[in-house]
Amino acid sequence: MTLKISQLSQVTSVSDAWVIPAAGAGANVGIPAAYLARPSLGKRLLGNLNNSYTRHWKEQLSVGQMAYSSTFGMITKAPCLEYTHVRVVLKNAEATPPSVTGVLVAATASNANKVVPTTGNNLTNNGATGWVQATFGGSNSPTLVTGTQAAPSVVVSDWMPLNSIAPTDGTTYPYVMARIKLGGNYSALFTGTSNNDNTKDTYLEMIGTVGDYVTSPQSLTTSSSQSFSPIFGLEFLSSSRVIKVLCVGSSTTQGYGSTPIDSAYRSWVPIAQELLLSDGVPANLFNYGYAAQTTSTYAAYGKTAIDTHLPAMVFYQVFSPNDGTPTQNTVNAQYQRAMDFANYAMSKNCLPVFLFTNPNDSYDATTDNFRKSLINRCKASGFAVCDLNPAVGDGATPERFQSGLAYDTLHPNDAGYAAMAAIAASTIKDILSRNITY
Repeated sequence: MTLKISQLSQVTSVSDAWVIPAAGAGANVGIPAAYLARPSLGKRLLGNLNNSYTRHWKEQLSVGQMAYSSTFGMITKAPCLEYTHVRVVLKNAEATPPSVTGVLVAATASNANKVVPTTGNNLTNNGATGWVQATFGGSNSPTLVTGTQAAPSVVVSDWMPLNSIAPTDGTTYPYVMARIKLGGNYSALFTGTSNNDNTKDTYLEMIGTVGDYVTSPQSLTTSSSQSFSPIFGLEFLSSSRVIKVLCVGSSTTQGYGSTPIDSAYRSWVPIAQELLLSDGVPANLFNYGYAAQTTSTYAAYGKTAIDTHLPAMVFYQVFSPNDGTPTQNTVNAQYQRAMDFANYAMSKNCLPVFLFTNPNDSYDATTDNFRKSLINRCKASGFAVCDLNPAVGDGATPERFQSGLAYDTLHPNDAGYAAMAAIAASTIKDILSRNITY
């Protein structure tokens, strides 16, 4: 079945290869009724297809960073060619949340205009002439609530009318600026400062500023570069439709082992997005991969991300070595956690895709067979599976990295991530080809 975007709501079924086996011969014994009653792939996939793009920075939250009454600014590129509205996503991992005076946004045309926007440096609440003040449920000052590093609280602003302006510095994607004033400890983030369009999922430059902030934003001046910022994400409304894909996992989803570009790791996630965009697929992949996190922790992160960003698809990394050396009990728990995550995603009209990334050269044959058994169980589950192991592994037992594709015993290198990205992009295209043309 192939439909145009305008016909998406009519999709109700797809190939039997993508649904759970029919009852009979014990095929469904022990499978909860919720799995058997889940809607077809096509209907699940298309629930959240809309015009909303997400820019999220993929470093893990930090806590207890001492802050004073400070103003922080940032400039970043939108993940779409134009935007008409912007909203800000704030996270808090502190038991005592910081106080937030307010948040401003502005359009600008160049990275050279990262303190004073091209459109003007006054608070006009008109994006064509200056800064626009963000509101949160109608209030200028958001109230952050208690959170933890494993389960941060999230506050999202209202959508603010803000039209992008064409870049004047030779880049492709339009810029946006944001400013926030706060006091107290805050959940901090370290991110990259690359001007490279190829790192569209990580580009961010932060500046420390001083000045009056709200009543006179023009009095703000550059103070110093900052490694930490309380601005955790932006979303953009565009006139174009987008297939938004959330990627959840640990370090091999984050991109550890790749060559940092201005301190921002480059994983299979942005590379797969580039491959899709080059093929004309309107994709927006954004990364919630965090190094050293267990499946339990990033499953919780992922559910919050689904609630916040409403992606059309979510790639969930089922296996992580951070859960410990694989045993039958370990992979059983990972499988059950994946089933729970998949059903949560479906309840939010988001298609779950089970992700497996790469081998671990330190496993023996017995241990690696537990890992492989989990892959096979997920492939038999009726859910979509994206297995990136063939791109970098030798297929043996125990499986090892192919020559020239490993950074260490656990993480791919640049060439490895590029090979993995090709499979990820192909998987997304295959799923979409069953439902829509683009």
